[in-house]
Amino acid sequence: MGAIKMYGTPSCGDCRRAKQVFQAEGMEYEWIDNSGNSEAVALVEKINGGYRSVPTIVFPDGAVLVEPPSPALTQKLRSLKQRASRVSCMDSYSEEQFEELIVEALAGLPAEFQEKLDNISVEVKDWPSRRDLIRAGLPPGRTLLALYHGIPLTQRDQGYNLVMPDRITLYLGPIVEAGRTPEGIRRQIRRTVLHEIAHHFGISDERLRELGAY
Repeated sequence: MGAIKMYGTPSCGDCRRAKQVFQAEGMEYEWIDNSGNSEAVALVEKINGGYRSVPTIVFPDGAVLVEPPSPALTQKLRSLKQRASRVSCMDSYSEEQFEELIVEALAGLPAEFQEKLDNISVEVKDWPSRRDLIRAGLPPGRTLLALYHGIPLTQRDQGYNLVMPDRITLYLGPIVEAGRTPEGIRRQIRRTVLHEIAHHFGISDERLRELGAY
């Protein structure tokens, strides 16, 4: 993550409050004192349409907050930390390792599932798209571990032919975040694969628990 730059002046009360928020969130920033700094003043004026409003805080992602209330600044800083955490999670687990665990989970399915799997594929993506979240009916702030696309076996009739395979998409980032540890990730993948295979069979979560699949 690049440097966050805060433009302000020592006498600015809002600047002092912003500094306290950064300290509370454990976030580093570059302080740029506008006092006697013509280049800094010119930049602040350009951002604010000729006004010298401070603090003006410029973020690496291109966002700018001007005289932000503490809650708004806190939310922005936490969002940046979450994004950095996601990148860290992704770096710690390769897609190849993830796919090996998926194969292991599929191989460990109960025999009655193994015998009846039909016309289905499994794919891996890093993160769900906004469209995926909408399709899953998730409210804002929730994430998605996997998504089933297809026609469950219980809904197939004699007209089912020349159809693309059902598809289960597993999302690497959310599963790694949920699992946290290598063993936790392995368990989370197995649970997620079982959950999505259940959709393929038209089986409820309650029935899975009865079968001891969880």
